[in-house]
Amino acid sequence: MNIEEFDIEEYVKNYILEGKDEQSLSQKEYDYYLDKKDSHIKNVQNWLKYFNCSGKLEVFSFENKVLEYFPIEKFDEKDISKFIDHMFSLKDEGEFIGNKLISNLSKISIDSIKNKTEERSYEFFYIEKPSKSEFSQDLDLYKNKKRYLIRKTPLEVKTLIKGCIDELEILKGEKVLSNLSYVVDYVADILLQIFNYWVITIENFNYKEKIDVTRRIELYLKEYKKSLIRFKKNRKFNTELKDAVSIFVSFLEKRNDYGNYINIFKKLEEEQKDEPEFFASPRDIYRVKKEEMVSIKEQKKIITEESKVDNYSDKLEKTKEIIKIFSQYGLRNADVNAIFDRKVYFREIYLSNSKFKRQSKTIVRKYLKNIQKKKNKGYSTKEIINSFEKESEYRFFREKISRGYFRETCDIRLYSVKNKLQKKLYEVLLDTLLIYDYKISIEYLQKIISELIPICFKHIDDLLETIYGNRIF
Repeated sequence: MNIEEFDIEEYVKNYILEGKDEQSLSQKEYDYYLDKKDSHIKNVQNWLKYFNCSGKLEVFSFENKVLEYFPIEKFDEKDISKFIDHMFSLKDEGEFIGNKLISNLSKISIDSIKNKTEERSYEFFYIEKPSKSEFSQDLDLYKNKKRYLIRKTPLEVKTLIKGCIDELEILKGEKVLSNLSYVVDYVADILLQIFNYWVITIENFNYKEKIDVTRRIELYLKEYKKSLIRFKKNRKFNTELKDAVSIFVSFLEKRNDYGNYINIFKKLEEEQKDEPEFFASPRDIYRVKKEEMVSIKEQKKIITEESKVDNYSDKLEKTKEIIKIFSQYGLRNADVNAIFDRKVYFREIYLSNSKFKRQSKTIVRKYLKNIQKKKNKGYSTKEIINSFEKESEYRFFREKISRGYFRETCDIRLYSVKNKLQKKLYEVLLDTLLIYDYKISIEYLQKIISELIPICFKHIDDLLETIYGNRIF
């Protein structure tokens, strides 16, 4: 029903009186009703304003209010009342809907409010908690298998596609709603790996050729969005309220997750914009390859690119300590003795004059301090490496290091191209969740896998045809 047609006064009356007839009330009960009535009506009116555009937004944007993407207008008066009851049940004692609860749903922050070492969760929002996702327990295994194919055996691209489609088909049959956020994460990981290894950083192709492929990808994502819009317009909505809320929880989780990455990209690109000379591609005399050996005398010159650095030796030792930790515990393929890795880490932590340099230095200082404390107390390896105070700090630091490697191995202009492509993919995947149908969402994820991967592979296919006279697709 149209949300403007919802009878708020009748809802409030039933909510406060709990179904009792006004005529049967005592004077005390009636006075209580009159005392609460106006504030509750105003409260619900203000809250429903967050849904004013619900159903009218064609595609997802991080800039829009998050509750605009819950399809409240698709439900009848009974279900809308049930949903508002649910919102009231979630409010903090003494607080109305529309204040802290709405703020917590809307903001993008991956750090848990109660526990800084864990990611923020939206499970509190379920009306009825769905079955636990078994797929989530093996997600890293699935990801690693596909990453190996993408990085090591790209010519097995058809095996890659078929394997993913078959896995999604099994999940589609299970209809476990809590799978959705993990399935989207899985598909995103596969496509982002392909963007990076087959399109952005691949050797033997120049900047213009890579831009050509990214434009083809963007064009496909645009058409994919159009197909989603057409489907949603023509679809007969028959999802139950509890299931719609469960899917909305998956949407909130991925919006929060992806939104955090988008915010990090913005920070790093702002840093590049503020100091274009510092973040430009390195001159040939300062370039160094992964396995290249350089004399101790030349190392400082290459690492700093002859910029003046105070306390260089002390900062280099801290840099080596970070690399050792990351490589020792398997989080990064980095070698503490390699000047290539030292340069990337050192520059991203200690160089540049931006405010983000101070942020990086602070994160590293606190991290090393926390690690030492945990070592002294005999913590496990896993607990030692997980010594960042906040998940957001770890992500920010990790992305800075990734940007550093990008600068050393690829055209730095392509870093922004990669970020733009990643943002567009995130938006499309969130749009896929907003179908509000578990089965159809997975079918659309199968569609993007089967159609987009061959587009990403096109230039490789062209090269194969030139060299060997045949293509894979």
